[in-house]
Amino acid sequence: MQISRNGLSLHLSENKRFETGVIAFVECKALNQFYTDLMNRKSTIDLSKPEITNWQTIQMEIEDPFGNLLRFNEALAE
Repeated sequence: MQISRNGLSLHLSENKRFETGVIAFVECKALNQFYTDLMNRKSTIDLSKPEITNWQTIQMEIEDPFGNLLRFNEALAE
């Protein structure tokens, strides 16, 4: 499976050879809008609400159907 948005492509696989509990870290912009877009799709994906971290970023996580964690991060404006 592949998901793509704004020039970023993530290839997701349930192949047992790659079953390692991967965390993919993605720097992004407009994270709150991305979250809203995903929620409006009414999909069944497991995602967290964007939250402000102790290191002054906004972060959201999505667990894909194969148990990998997709962590999206946006730097807060200074």
